Amino acid sequence: MAIRGRDDSSARVLDGWHVEFKGQRMSFNKWGQRVTGWPSIRIYTMACLSDGRTLNDLRDQSEPSSTTV
Repeated sequence: MAIRGRDDSSARVLDGWHVEFKGQRMSFNKWGQRVTGWPSIRIYTMACLSDGRTLNDLRDQSEPSSTTV
């Protein structure tokens, strides 16, 4: 996983809340903030898998679609 448009931002996903970046375990948001230098980040739209899918895409796939009765 990497931050879109940021070289040297590759991180390994550890679980649903954490990544390993340069040997350190941190939350997805802390990782995005460290890479960009921004005080906040919309990590669900900025973090991408190697195939281009964002965290938001993954979240959409995992949530069951609602149906109206």
